[in-house]
Amino acid sequence: MKKILAVIMVLSMVIAAGCQAVAGVDLNQVIKNMMKVTSAEGKYELEFKLNLNEDELAMMAEEAGEDEEQSEQFIEMLRQYSHVKLAINEYKQQDEYHASMKGAITFGDQTSLGFDLSMSDKLAVIKLDGAKQPFSLDLTGEHEEELRRYYYETELGWDYEEMFGSEELEGTAEADYDEAAVIAAVQKMSELITDFSVGHLPNIERLSVKPVTEQINGVSTDLIAIQGEIKGLELWDWAKKLVSSLASDREGLEKLIGEIFNIYAEQEEQLAALGLGGAESYVLGIGGPMPEAEDDAGEYIETEEEAELSPEEIKQQVVDDLLTMLSELEQSMTEMNEEDLLVLEQVLNDSLQIAFDYRVDSSLNLRKQSFSLHYSIDPALKQEAELYGVDGFSITAASQFWNVNGEVKAKEPAKTLNTVSVESLAYMQGFEVVELFEKDSLIDKLLREQFHITKQSYWNYLDEEWEYSVYLNEKKQAMIPARDIMEQFGGKVTYNPQTKQVFLLDKATNTTIEIAAGSNVAVINGEEVQWSAPVEARHGIVFVPARAMADALGAEIDWYNEGYLEITREP
Repeated sequence: MKKILAVIMVLSMVIAAGCQAVAGVDLNQVIKNMMKVTSAEGKYELEFKLNLNEDELAMMAEEAGEDEEQSEQFIEMLRQYSHVKLAINEYKQQDEYHASMKGAITFGDQTSLGFDLSMSDKLAVIKLDGAKQPFSLDLTGEHEEELRRYYYETELGWDYEEMFGSEELEGTAEADYDEAAVIAAVQKMSELITDFSVGHLPNIERLSVKPVTEQINGVSTDLIAIQGEIKGLELWDWAKKLVSSLASDREGLEKLIGEIFNIYAEQEEQLAALGLGGAESYVLGIGGPMPEAEDDAGEYIETEEEAELSPEEIKQQVVDDLLTMLSELEQSMTEMNEEDLLVLEQVLNDSLQIAFDYRVDSSLNLRKQSFSLHYSIDPALKQEAELYGVDGFSITAASQFWNVNGEVKAKEPAKTLNTVSVESLAYMQGFEVVELFEKDSLIDKLLREQFHITKQSYWNYLDEEWEYSVYLNEKKQAMIPARDIMEQFGGKVTYNPQTKQVFLLDKATNTTIEIAAGSNVAVINGEEVQWSAPVEARHGIVFVPARAMADALGAEIDWYNEGYLEITREP
C-alpha cells in the first residue's frame, strides 16, 4: 500500500531534489524521509484523464466496419474508462504489512464505487458498494494453491503433483530460513541505492521554498512549502545532468557497492536459499553470467576466471561495468541532442508541464502535496506514429498526512463464513460472479454492460476422427454433445439409468431440460417441446440438435466456412 500511494509523490518529488539545499532545506533528505515512512494516517486523491479525439475514433470505427450504434457504444465505453478518479478518504498505515483505507473510484461520470480495504501480512479483505459479501485475498498464496490442486484433480482428473511437482523451497530447512533477516537485508540494500541516487539528483530551474501555515486534519501546522515546475525539453536536460553526475562519481559507486557486498556477506546463506547465490556480481544483477553459466538445475556456476577473482577485484569489476554503462548512456543522450533534436522537441514539446507543491514539517516529513502533469501529443508526431484517437493526457494528485511515523492502528482484516475469496473468481462463470452483486448496482452494470463477463461461447467443428465433434444427421442437421455445451455454459448434467432420462440444469437461466435418446420430445421447465430431430447416442455420448438446444438455452448459433460452429449468449 505504501508503495502504491507514494509512487506519484516520489516520481514527482525527485525532480525537485538536488545536491544543494534550497533556502536551507535539504531536499534530498525530504525524499529519503518519504521512502522511510513506517506509519501514517491521511487522505489521497488521484485523477487520470485521456483527452480523446472522438472524430478520429468515429472514423476508426467506421473503417473497421462498425455501424453507427456500435461506434457510439465504443466511444461511450472509452469516455467512461478514459477518465478515472480515486479518492481515499481514510488511510491508515500501521506498519510495513498492516494498512486500511476507505474511499471510492469513479469511472467517467458514473456514480462512484465505494470500497473499504484492510490488509495484514497474510490477508486482505475488501468490501465494495453493491457487493452482497466481502472479498478476501490470501496473501500467502496457500488458498490459490488449494484451489488449483482441487481444480486439476477433481474437475480435470489429472495428477497435480505429477504435473507441477513440489513448489516448496529446496536446499534449506524452513526452520533455518530467517525471513525477517532477509527482508531487512534487502531493504537496507534498497535504502543505500536510493540514498546514493538521490544525492545526485540535480535541481530544476524554477524551484522555490518558503514558510507557510496549513490546516492538516483540522490542526493549524507550520510547514515549509516546496514549489516547482518543469516543462518540455527541460526534463531531458535534467535527465542528462543526472546521468552525467552518476557517471563522474567513481568513489561514491565504490563505496555503495562495497556496503552492498558487506550486507550480502552477512546474509549469504539466507539469500542463497532464495536463489540469490553465486558470485557477487550475479547477486547484484550487474555484469552477471550469461545463461550458459548455469547447470541443469538453473544453479549459477562460477567460471574459472571468476573463481580466481578476489572480492575486491569483483567489486571493481562491478563498478567498471556500471560506469561503462552510464558513460554509454551519456554518449547516446548527447548524440540524440545533436542528431535527433527535432524528434526530442516533438516528443518533449512545451505542452509537457509538470508542477508540484509539497508541504513538509520541521522534521522534513511530507505532510501535504499536490502534483499535476499535462501532455498533448505533437500533431506531426501523432500523424507520423499514427497515434489516432487520443490527443494527450493529464494526471493530478493531492494528499495530506498526519501522525507520520507515529502510533497508528489500522483496521484488522476479518475473514468470515460469507467472505468470497478473490482466488475463487477465476474458477467461476461470469453469471456466477455477477450474482455476488446487487442487481442494477454500479458494479453490476459495469460487469454486465461494459465488460460483458456473462457472455458465453461454445465452439465445435466437423471432424470425423473426434468423438465429441459436431456431426450432421440424416436430415443434414447439426448435432452436438449435450454434456459438452452444458458444462461449457456452467450447467449440470445427470443421467438416470433406470428411466434412461438425461437431466440438464442450466444454472445461468435456471432452465431445466429433460431428454432421452431416440426421442424428439424435450421437457423444458416442465413443458413438452417437440424438437426437429431426435436425441441420438454415439460412442456412449448423448447428442442433441444444435439449433434446438441453442433455442432452449436462449442462445444464437453461427456457422463458419471452415466447418466451425459457434453458439453464443449473454444471460
